[in-house]
Amino acid sequence: MDYEGQKLCENLFYWIIIIFGAIGWVYGYMEQDFVHVFYAWGVGMILSIIICVPDWPWFNKHPIKWLDSVPDRRAVGHHGVGAVGGSGSASGSASGGTIGKKAN
Repeated sequence: MDYEGQKLCENLFYWIIIIFGAIGWVYGYMEQDFVHVFYAWGVGMILSIIICVPDWPWFNKHPIKWLDSVPDRRAVGHHGVGAVGGSGSASGSASGGTIGKKAN
């Protein structure tokens, strides 16, 4: 569920509960029985759970573009300090490397 889908889901949940609670309150007031408010509220809760809890496709209309992952340091070939040229020599003279040598 993307951020826009979360906003839509929250608004749907909010308005379903308010509308069913208001209808239940009016019907309970007309019937002079407060239990109708709880029945209507319960129906609104069940309906909002069915609509809002599963990750329906209409909640995923605005996908998030994530950044590319950073490559793993071990996969690139960094083996720690002193591993230049494969011999462990920092100057590179023993392995024939170019680190520390002047160009002729």
